[in-house]
Amino acid sequence: MIFDLSEFTVGTIGHAQGLSLVLPRDNYEEAVLVAPGKPRTAIFLEGAHPFHGFTFEENDSWKGLIIPHVRIEVDISSAFSTESRHAPAGSVIRRSTYLAIAVSIGSPGGFSQLQRVPLVSELAPCEEGYSSGFLKWQIVLGDGERKRILRAVQIEGPGR
Repeated sequence: MIFDLSEFTVGTIGHAQGLSLVLPRDNYEEAVLVAPGKPRTAIFLEGAHPFHGFTFEENDSWKGLIIPHVRIEVDISSAFSTESRHAPAGSVIRRSTYLAIAVSIGSPGGFSQLQRVPLVSELAPCEEGYSSGFLKWQIVLGDGERKRILRAVQIEGPGR
């Protein structure tokens, strides 16, 4: 995939801005989605612990190619009701004025808890008390003819 030099930087997740995708440069790094917010959350997209994450204020340990200000798109054919079903790790949930991802927060192999981490905020409000999960979604950069799909995700989970 070809990138304009202005579309990425190289560094640590502590320097990621907005919703960012951090891509590995070698076998010792992993693809990480960095969710904005306070504190920020790093979410592993692959490797030994996909859709596990950790929160951080500053971080100089996790490094890679940083692609800032990515967007999330959902495949509405993969929608399911989160009012009546559990949202599995890796699925995204549209609720209220935000889109969140279900992530296991804590140490892999240790105690962890499935949480909904906001990825996008300030969306048009959903009706109070209603939400929808999505099992297929993608991380994109750009729009129109310049739109590129950086990662496509498909989660096994509840059917309709």
